Amino acid sequence: MGDPVGAKVAKSLDRPGADVTGRVDYVDPKIVLDQIMKISPAPKRLGTVYDPSNENMHVWVAALRTAARARGLTLAESTISGPGDVPTGIRGLVGRADTVLIGPDATVFAGQAAVGSIAATQHIPVYLCGGDADTSGILASVGPDYRAIGRLAADAASAVLGGKPAGSVPFGRPSGVGFQINKKTLGVLKVTVPPSILSSAVVK
Repeated sequence: MGDPVGAKVAKSLDRPGADVTGRVDYVDPKIVLDQIMKISPAPKRLGTVYDPSNENMHVWVAALRTAARARGLTLAESTISGPGDVPTGIRGLVGRADTVLIGPDATVFAGQAAVGSIAATQHIPVYLCGGDADTSGILASVGPDYRAIGRLAADAASAVLGGKPAGSVPFGRPSGVGFQINKKTLGVLKVTVPPSILSSAVVK
C-alpha cells in the first residue's frame, strides 16, 4: 500500500493504531531525484505528466515540487484526463523539460508506449516511478527495492508475533530505490550511468 494514512487504514505511519501495521511501497520523490541527478547529464528542467483525478498523484506531485525546488530544478507539469490524452500531455513538455519523471499513475502507464515514442524522437530521458522499463524509448524504471520492502514486512511480522501490539509497530518505509534500465534506450541517449547505480540495476 502506498498511503495507509490517506486510505484511513492507519492513524500515522509511526503509530498506526488499531490492529494494523505493515510496510509501504511509496518512495518519496526526493529519493528518486537524488538518484536521477547522479546520471549524466543531470536534469535541470524536469517535466511530469499526471492525471489530477488520481488523489494519490496530488500527494506525489506536491512532494515532487518541493523536492525539485530544493534541488534547483524547474518543474513543468502536464495534466491529462485519460490514456488517450497521454500523447498530448507528453508533447506539452517538449521544449520545457530536458528530463521526464512519471509518477505512479496508472492512467499514464496505460499510455507509456506513446510517452516512450515521443520522448525518443526528442531525445528526452524518461524515468518511470514503477512501471516497466521494457517499453521502447523509456530509459529506466525507478521504484522501491522490493527485497528491502520484503525485509521490512518480515520485521513487522516478527515484532507482532513477538508480542507487540500491531498498532504500535511503525509501518516500514523504503529508504532507497531499485533501477531497471532499458539497454537500447541507454545506448541511443548516450547518458552515463555511474557504477553506484549500475552495480545493482537490472539492465535489459
